[in-house]
Amino acid sequence: MNNYLNKIDNFLEELFLKKLPPLSQKARKLIDQAVPWLVLIFGLLTVPGLLAYLGFGGLAALFGNHNRSFSLNLALNFLLSLAVVVLQLAAVPKLLKHSLKGWNLLFYLSFLGGILNLLSLNIVGFFLSTFCLYLLYQIKRFYK
Repeated sequence: MNNYLNKIDNFLEELFLKKLPPLSQKARKLIDQAVPWLVLIFGLLTVPGLLAYLGFGGLAALFGNHNRSFSLNLALNFLLSLAVVVLQLAAVPKLLKHSLKGWNLLFYLSFLGGILNLLSLNIVGFFLSTFCLYLLYQIKRFYK
């Protein structure tokens, strides 16, 4: 598994750092300083949405939608979303310390998000995930 991730990382590094135009050093530093705080803000803003999502699932079950696949889909979406938020918030202290582990967490989340967007035919989401990966690779050199 790690071998596949290394191949993907090498491919994306080649694409985002050598084939596409780089950002200026000033822009890279600005993004590097903003990323941990943006991850924290968006992670915390997601928590009320998850609670509302959980409440919606209870309402759907209450009003007679007893379709098992619907309930399973709702539970799976909630658990995956919860895992994403937990990983985002876990990445913040590592990002503030410029640890490569924090960068890797964001890479995995962005990459997985891009794949999920592609599989669900969410083209706008796929391009946003790709743009996030581009920005991540632009600041990767700051993380050790």
